[in-house]
Amino acid sequence: ANELLRAEQVAQSSILASAQQQAVALAVLDRVSTALSREMDLSVLFRTVVEAIAETFGYTLVSLYILEEDALVLQHQVGYRRVVSRIPLGEGVAGRVVRSGQPVLLEDVRSDPAFMGAFEGIVSEICLPLFDGSRPVGVLNIESTNQVALSRADLQLTTAVVGQLNIGIARARLYAEIQRRNRIMTALYDTALGLMNRLDLPDLLRAIIAHAAQFGDTEDGYVYLLTDDGQSIEMKVGLGLHTQLIGARLGRGEGLAGKVWETGEPLIVDDYEVWPGRSAQFPRDFVRAAVGVPLTSGSQVIGVLGIAMVEPGRKFGESEVELLTRLAQLASIALDNAHLYAAAQHELADRKRAETALAAANAELEQAVLNANELADAARAASRAKSEFIANISHEIRTPLNAVQGFAELLAATPLGDDQQQYLSQINTSSEVLLELINGLLDFSRIEAGRLELERVPFDIAAVLAPVTSMFAARAAGKGLGFSTSIDELIPTPLAGDPGRLRQVLINLVGNAVKFTERGTVSLSARVQEQSAHRVTLLFEVADTGIGIEPDKQKIIFEPFTQADGSITRRYGGAGLGLTISQRLVEKLGGQLWVNSQAGQGSAFSFTATFQLARPDAPSPLPDAPLDLRVLVAEDNLLNQRVIAGILKSRGCAVTLVENGREMVARARREKFDLIVVDVQMPELDGLSAITEIRARERLSGGHVPVVVVTAYAMDRDRERSFAAGADCYVAKPFRAFQLYEAIDSALRAGVPQAANA
Repeated sequence: ANELLRAEQVAQSSILASAQQQAVALAVLDRVSTALSREMDLSVLFRTVVEAIAETFGYTLVSLYILEEDALVLQHQVGYRRVVSRIPLGEGVAGRVVRSGQPVLLEDVRSDPAFMGAFEGIVSEICLPLFDGSRPVGVLNIESTNQVALSRADLQLTTAVVGQLNIGIARARLYAEIQRRNRIMTALYDTALGLMNRLDLPDLLRAIIAHAAQFGDTEDGYVYLLTDDGQSIEMKVGLGLHTQLIGARLGRGEGLAGKVWETGEPLIVDDYEVWPGRSAQFPRDFVRAAVGVPLTSGSQVIGVLGIAMVEPGRKFGESEVELLTRLAQLASIALDNAHLYAAAQHELADRKRAETALAAANAELEQAVLNANELADAARAASRAKSEFIANISHEIRTPLNAVQGFAELLAATPLGDDQQQYLSQINTSSEVLLELINGLLDFSRIEAGRLELERVPFDIAAVLAPVTSMFAARAAGKGLGFSTSIDELIPTPLAGDPGRLRQVLINLVGNAVKFTERGTVSLSARVQEQSAHRVTLLFEVADTGIGIEPDKQKIIFEPFTQADGSITRRYGGAGLGLTISQRLVEKLGGQLWVNSQAGQGSAFSFTATFQLARPDAPSPLPDAPLDLRVLVAEDNLLNQRVIAGILKSRGCAVTLVENGREMVARARREKFDLIVVDVQMPELDGLSAITEIRARERLSGGHVPVVVVTAYAMDRDRERSFAAGADCYVAKPFRAFQLYEAIDSALRAGVPQAANA
């Protein structure tokens, strides 16, 4: 009986000890989980976990190491009088664990010759690997100095804690990477605004090298540009030690800059003193680490942007190369703009009014940049402030851009020489690129916020594909490529949906196909995949014979800010947003987007989209038919006044101009107009308030004057506010003449509000 009693007591003690052990483990896991949910700072997280394990489990010695290059570096410890702060990879138990990725339990440390801590009187040890995904990144080390050896039960408890810690490491590093990407995008966006505003070449070069040095955290750098004869590159601007070398020339393949010029690829040198490609023009100990990236115009390398360090031990990494490459892409565009501006100034010196208009546009752009910087500071404080910043910067950039595109369109209708036609074409191309960037940022913001809405209007599929074909057939021909378009005759017409968003997807896919194809053909096709009595699903395909995509890269290209590999970004440019936006738009259109590709043999991007069948509508007036209308235009921007008036007068309209909403209401009360065209943002009384006053008077006196809103605000809520105020149609700046005509036609014919997308 006594033996049974003792056995029962032993069993109860074992159960109690097990329950206490589980309670302790749960307490540690709860403390670690709480830290994981609150902390994104790895150092704080490491300290919390180490102290929680030591305090709760009662372990004597606890330490945590993280792998940095070729050694484990101590992050936090509890209980040690002396501790090794740096363990070379592969040495000791910790070095072996991080290399193998397997935990180690030493119940008696004397059994392992690799053990390094016997001087502390340690008798047993547990060493567990820490992971970021599947990659070992550190170790958690627990050691005991008392006579109770660490056991497998301790290993199980600490393994559970490490599992939670691994989740925290992955989350914190992902958060840090997202923050780094956000800082990169903000810095590049601010840099783009600054560079695009500089048209004087020396001033632009100084700005480029200043930004490069800032991105690389250094005070030494340079810009080489191709000489007029194309036989060498010459240093045009330098910082730090390179100021004494301004004017130096390098041949193709000579020195770091010459190598970059020769290969067209970025180049990093960790120690210039021992680098075999060092130019004899420079002293052996001139600089230590250096990096250079190409500046390009089209497919030609026109220069080299580089930075360097004189301090021993410092090196440049992939992040600096990425930043410098993106800066070089922006700088290349800015250099092209500066060269075009200089040529235009030389050729059009007698056109004083054009110079005045350009100076005014530059002044407005400078003001837009100042406003953008102010809004950017506010945007970093909250998501709502960020959305407001995007809306306002869109307005400020679209306003002068509308003037640039409008005057370019009016100028195209005047007699011009061949050179002038070429300059005008470059202005149009550059403005379209800037508009595409703005629209891409707006669309991505809408998608992130879940506020991207589609309109539903009647359209003809051939009318959607025609401008896409017109836009890219000439570009393809300029590269020596074949270009073809095929439309299934069985596609019904008209369809009901959002033709603007469909055209946006096609422009992005066809633009990519032309950009990434050096020889061969590009084709665009549309056919019926499925049709019922009320709807039809169409299958679109854009195929090319370009560079193709590796199978393992075909999924990541649809992720934001991602391309197949870094060399594509360096060679072809791009922010990595186009396919992400296209995929989301296709999903909104009720379809799917996918790719079939083989590296080196081309790609075929296909997507489906579903549309309702629409009733045939009465034909619209011919695009060039005279309007013969009395039109009141309310616009405070003098450049945009001239653009809108020029467009309307070319169609036979009598135009009356006012500069604010108060004057608009007064003139509309005194005179009879067939149409009102009004901007939203004006002094004294804004456009929407002026429309509201006119509609209130009409409800009392009768009548209805069609109103078209033209605005540089392009968010969905801006269109809704316009219709709520009483507008009949809405068109976003910058717009082309035919888009304004379409908006006027919709406002005159329709009794309900219509939207015209620009």
